Amino acid sequence: MSNPEIIPADKAYRTKMFIIFAVLMLAVLALAQWGMPQIMSRIESALDSGDDILFMRYIRGIEAGLALLFLGFIPFCIYNVRMGLSVRKEQRFPSSLMRVLRDTTVITGDAAERRGRFLVGMGIVLMVVSLGSAAFAVISIETVLTGG
Repeated sequence: MSNPEIIPADKAYRTKMFIIFAVLMLAVLALAQWGMPQIMSRIESALDSGDDILFMRYIRGIEAGLALLFLGFIPFCIYNVRMGLSVRKEQRFPSSLMRVLRDTTVITGDAAERRGRFLVGMGIVLMVVSLGSAAFAVISIETVLTGG
């Protein structure tokens, strides 16, 4: 039996992904810590003052933010589908288009085909869930606002 092919980790890519993840986590934490209380106090003051137009603007902003949050997963879904198709075409996982975060053993043949199908399927399922969640958020808020 021959030695399996191992793709070495791309350390620069790993560092870049860690920095992107850390910045996104800090942004979410900052929004939760300082942004949400600020938004909630503004909504309460708009309600207390009886300014319906200002209140609706804030609610529409929250609605748009929720929709964008869910739609933000679409690029990841497209990436999964592209990578899955690439794996299926090359019969090799990881494909030549992929960079790896850690040393990875190359898988070929039927096992690679299964992983490629899984990536495509998960990309499509996540895309449907993201679109459905965005639509559900908008429809739910509209239903509450219109009293229906």
